[in-house]
Amino acid sequence: MSNDLPMSYNDMKGIAKDFVKSGLFAQFRNPEQALVTIMAGREFGLGPFEAITSMYVVQGKPSFYSHKFADMIKRSGKYDYKVEEHTDKLCSIDFLEQQVRRSSVGGEEISWKKIGNSTFTLEDAEKADLLKNPNFKKYPRNMLYARAMTNGAKWYCPDAFHGTGAYEPSELGAVVEWAEDGTQTVVSAPEPEGVYEETPKKAYKANGLPNFAEAATQPTGDSIPTNKEGGKLITDAIELTVASCIEKQTKSGEMMGEITFLEALSVQGVEVRWPEYSVSYWVYQEKADDYRALEEGDKVLVKLSFESKQSGDKVFNYQNCELIAKLEEDSLKEQLQETQEETQSDTEVQQQEML
Repeated sequence: MSNDLPMSYNDMKGIAKDFVKSGLFAQFRNPEQALVTIMAGREFGLGPFEAITSMYVVQGKPSFYSHKFADMIKRSGKYDYKVEEHTDKLCSIDFLEQQVRRSSVGGEEISWKKIGNSTFTLEDAEKADLLKNPNFKKYPRNMLYARAMTNGAKWYCPDAFHGTGAYEPSELGAVVEWAEDGTQTVVSAPEPEGVYEETPKKAYKANGLPNFAEAATQPTGDSIPTNKEGGKLITDAIELTVASCIEKQTKSGEMMGEITFLEALSVQGVEVRWPEYSVSYWVYQEKADDYRALEEGDKVLVKLSFESKQSGDKVFNYQNCELIAKLEEDSLKEQLQETQEETQSDTEVQQQEML
């Protein structure tokens, strides 16, 4: 397998950004995830679009949609497969390896030798507690084929996948949506597990932040309103007071943040489950110094987002935060004074006109 298209890191980075920006690949939350998938695909000889539509990296492990397993096995040139039986109750697949014998006259004789069989049944699905997955009820043939194919690939054709384990996304905890034709799309995947460390704060004053007066929506005694974007509920920019902000580290070494606020929040359509709000690493990295500069009592302008994801019978809830600006007390006083002066000036002009 080879990919003859020359491509630099910046080329792949630009393609990943454009893919995510297009809105056609909702499974990727940011360009970095798409970039990792494209780079992983290159290792297997896949072009960018082929990788994006055939692979998904879950917890750092490359996984392939079931239809791609069949393609990867055939394109290896070394392996092949034959579906022996395929019903709503079982799928049985024979796996073959190419045998090359050189003849006495200098030619080659090619044959295929059966090296094993992979069969997956409804009974196997029940033992693995998979039948509660609604996909098994809607598309049993597709699901049985996927499991028989991925098991056989692991057992008999590991080098066709560079020994990476040959996973299908749902085997790694991803929520997968199936179509009637057997194609798959990852709906959500588990977040990386974090190993957290609190780090010292740095003295820093943020510059060039947007004018909060143009964007702020002040919280009141009523619930903070939210807007639905995809599967998330997101607030408008609101003014809150920082209780704490600490820096943490994900298992993969990426820095992220965690913020708590002094206010007791009530958010429309959401049950606020805990006081902490996570700052995802890709958001944190854009304004790392701004987050590190936050201290107790700081007034900030933030957006909050809430999301629930289901994986099997488990539901994962996320509370995230994004810093828009740190609000300086002097700036507040200056803007208030300017507003009062403008109001007073307008009143004086109106009084003079009346005279």
